[in-house]
Formats: sequence, structure tokens, C-alpha cells
Amino acid sequence: MSLESSIFSALSDAASDTAALVGSGDACRVYPGNAPAGTSVPYAVFQHIASDPDRTHDGASSISNDLVQFSCFGATHAAASALCDAIIADLDNVALSTGAKPVLQDRRNTFETAVDLHRADADLVI
Repeated sequence: MSLESSIFSALSDAASDTAALVGSGDACRVYPGNAPAGTSVPYAVFQHIASDPDRTHDGASSISNDLVQFSCFGATHAAASALCDAIIADLDNVALSTGAKPVLQDRRNTFETAVDLHRADADLVI
């Protein structure tokens, strides 16, 4: 299972904190890259920002630290922050189906004027 699929599987699981806010399964409003036009709030998008491959004296290894950014959008600051909190609760230091354990690196809040929505971001190293 790819990292992207593993993340979506964890967040869209009906028992997850995230699914309680944005739906579960195929109806889950968590999207890789961009949300479809007209998506109702709250919703989240995530994207792979960078990879930091581990190197050994023998060359490249198969181990990599991947930085993934989650951007949560809501009509209010509280709604965006609640979704961000749920994603962090569902992923931070919890093993994904790939075996990787995401770790929270940082978090930010802002207002996204382009879409007239509040935004809360979390960066996790996986």
C-alpha cells in the first residue's frame, strides 16, 4: 500500500476522530493534493512536501523520512483547528499500514483569503 493510500485509510476509517468530522470511506473529505471544487467544509488536503533519504557508507538505503503537510479548511477557526486536532490524534505516533509512524513536526493557523476559509496546517514526518 502506498503512503498516500495508507494515510487515507487511517483518516477515513469510521472509528477515526477525523471521520467523525469529515465522513468515512469514499465519502471522507480528505484529499491528496487538491479538494474538488464545491467541497463542503470542513475538509482537508494533504501533500508530500519532501523526502530525506537515509544514506549509508554503502550508498542509498530504502529508508526515507517523508514530510507530509495536512491543510484543514473550515468556516471558522475552531472548525479548521478541530479537524487539524483530529488528524494529529489519528496519525501522530500511530503506526500506518505501511509500518511507518508519523510524528508531528509543527503546526500553523491562518486565514486563506483565496477561498475565504480558515486554515490550520500540520506537518508530520513519516
